Amino acid sequence: MIRKRIPAKDDRILVRLTEKELLPYTRMTVPEADVNLSEMKKRFKLGETFVADEGASAAGFVSVQVSDDSLFVDMLAVDSRFQGRGLGTSLMEQAEKYGRKMKCRTSRLYVDSVNEKAISFYLAKGYTVKSYVPQLRLHLMEKEL
Repeated sequence: MIRKRIPAKDDRILVRLTEKELLPYTRMTVPEADVNLSEMKKRFKLGETFVADEGASAAGFVSVQVSDDSLFVDMLAVDSRFQGRGLGTSLMEQAEKYGRKMKCRTSRLYVDSVNEKAISFYLAKGYTVKSYVPQLRLHLMEKEL
């Protein structure tokens, strides 16, 4: 089930998911990169966060922001124990549905260039690589909504 984030229930779990599933890629470029609950709450407040429930707790999430007519996918993470079950796809579908509701024409995201699994995932969802940020080793990917 995909639902909106419930801060008191989800935030600590989402921080752990970020540390486990996203931070290792970021640290390949920025070794000192870190996340904490306070920082994550600030990021979540900038947009909307959807959570994939699997049993009693969050198994994944997508956090998005809207700017003008663009949806920005800030973070997508699915617990490795639940990958391959369609949760990432369901989360992205919910994010894009939200973007269309907010009158967005495009969806954009950055992905670590070393995260080949994520790049393949986004390509399969219709995203294309638009540019590369060499200083951060990130690809900007985009899709028309």
